[in-house]
Amino acid sequence: MLRPLSSTIYLIMQSINGVAAHPINRTPTSRPTSFLGAAGSANATVSSQRCDNIDNCRNLDGIVQSCLVTILACVWFAVHRNIPAPRPKTSPELDSSIRIWTTLWRTVRDQKVSLIVFLVALFLPELILGWAVRQLVLAYELARKLEKARLNAIEARTGEVGDSEITERVEGQSNPDTPTSTESERMLSTNRSSKFHVPCDKCDGRGSQFDLFVAAKRVANADERACKSTFVDYIALLTFNTDWTVSHAFFVAMGGFEFYNEDGPLYPLSPANVLELVTRDHLVPPTAQEISDRSKGDWLTKGVAIGQTVWFVVQCIARRATGLPVTSLEVMTLAYTVITVAMYAAWWHKPLNVSCAIRVPEEEVKEEEVFTCTSRWEKIGIYMVGWQDSYVDLRERKGLGVPIFWAGRPSINDGVVADLAVISVAMTFGAVHCVAWYSDFQSHLEQKLWRWSSIAIIAAPGALGAIGYTVLVSAFVAMRRLMPQPDPGSAYRTAGNQSAYFSARRAYAKAVNMFLLGIVFTPIIIIYVAARIILIVLSFASLRGLPFAAYQTVQWTTFMPHI
Repeated sequence: MLRPLSSTIYLIMQSINGVAAHPINRTPTSRPTSFLGAAGSANATVSSQRCDNIDNCRNLDGIVQSCLVTILACVWFAVHRNIPAPRPKTSPELDSSIRIWTTLWRTVRDQKVSLIVFLVALFLPELILGWAVRQLVLAYELARKLEKARLNAIEARTGEVGDSEITERVEGQSNPDTPTSTESERMLSTNRSSKFHVPCDKCDGRGSQFDLFVAAKRVANADERACKSTFVDYIALLTFNTDWTVSHAFFVAMGGFEFYNEDGPLYPLSPANVLELVTRDHLVPPTAQEISDRSKGDWLTKGVAIGQTVWFVVQCIARRATGLPVTSLEVMTLAYTVITVAMYAAWWHKPLNVSCAIRVPEEEVKEEEVFTCTSRWEKIGIYMVGWQDSYVDLRERKGLGVPIFWAGRPSINDGVVADLAVISVAMTFGAVHCVAWYSDFQSHLEQKLWRWSSIAIIAAPGALGAIGYTVLVSAFVAMRRLMPQPDPGSAYRTAGNQSAYFSARRAYAKAVNMFLLGIVFTPIIIIYVAARIILIVLSFASLRGLPFAAYQTVQWTTFMPHI
């Protein structure tokens, strides 16, 4: 490992001194492959000439700029971060200059999270993809559970009112301007004339008044404080007929709901907490308009980033199809587009850059079991395995929001599905680097380093998944045999002495985690990170002596049918 690293450092120094903005006059040694056809032969002839025609050539600055802009779109704009911590208000009693500096400092501090995500996406994009896929799997499952809980809550509420009473109150409205009109009747009459009133098949043509009357009755029976906090929410829910969708589930998983009291923010709600509140009929989904207002990403924002990425991919394919060489930097950038496509697919319904959560009045919710880690190395291993959510107690994150890479604590089965998908995409990401397998490097050593590093980043994700899951399954089977769970009716369980049993299970899981980290994951991760650094360095070092054909632009007229 020391010899490749020392060679890489040497290449860095050489590339700094050797990169020029204009091509050097030398004959390229590019090897046209058999599938290029007549276009490849024609371009191979042109590549031996100096690229002086500005209409048919590109310069080094253009190559680097195109790659960097595409990488920026891949590792910055494609990442949908979670909701940040609530920003405390600046006291109006402070001097104006102090308030300005305080605001600037908080803005700079908030960029720390963005910088961390950017660096991780640049050097370990598979971790970002794993985060995205875990949220995707959880969002679809959570949306199904939330919508089922909402429908059950509506059914439970409608069961409290007789059908005849509902029909009489809906069809026989009093004048909303009369003094005897109740608030529930006023709400029903207003909704009847609303443009949003659309008859519903589920309520036998009575439209949204059916649910709205029940909501009004519930509001009328609530105390004054509950009326103020839930009345408007139910208007939004029932008027716009809002369901719990995948976008809502993403909003929940990214820390979209947060408990508040008179003292300010408390802690973000986990998906389990939100599901519990919806089951109690204490929480309604925000409207699609409200989520879109909080999100700073729309179809135009995503379209620009995707357009830049797609255009870059089309250019690379066209260069290969016409026999023009693709630089190593362009190959590496092309590999990032694979991760970008997967991230956009996973996060397509996730709101982008939401800055604040929805406040929810504090109430008692069921506590969730949380594991604890005792060392920094154990914490690193937890992130590598993907178990970090199980070690986060949101109750202790007062005013901090959800963690940076919080995925919502998906189940074990959901985590397995996500890991399999990530491993497949990660291996594809590494395989793209093999496009430059026969490219012209400046030395035989650089070519060998590129090939070895490409193989390493292809094999590392598969090795981590295969070895890791083999160890985990073996450990789980051994744990079930060595520490069988007591029967429900045994004295061991009825006496409430399960804490020792679960403590033993946690200690066993910790030992397995440390074994995976120390014996399996650490050397593979070191090799992978070293290979990524080598590929990045070689991508820029290869720019110091590109063949003339690399500066030729694609002649798009060759793809158009003509006589």
